[in-house]
Amino acid sequence: MDDFRVWAYGALAIGCLIYMLYQVSMALLQKQPWADVLMGLVYCAIAGGIMVAADFAWSIWGTGGAL
Repeated sequence: MDDFRVWAYGALAIGCLIYMLYQVSMALLQKQPWADVLMGLVYCAIAGGIMVAADFAWSIWGTGGAL
C-alpha cells in the first residue's frame, strides 16, 4: 500500500504542476485573469489536502490492527 501512496502523491504533483503551468500560460497570454490562476492554486491545495486527509484516515482505520 505504501507504493500506491507514493505513486498517488507523485501523480497528483505532476497533475497539479501541469495544470498550474497551463493556468499561468493562459494568464500570461491574457486569455484569462490572474484570479483564475489563484483559484487554480486553491484547487491544487484542496486536492493535496484531500490526499493528506485520506492518508490520515487510512492510518487510523485502514490497517485493522488499531482495535
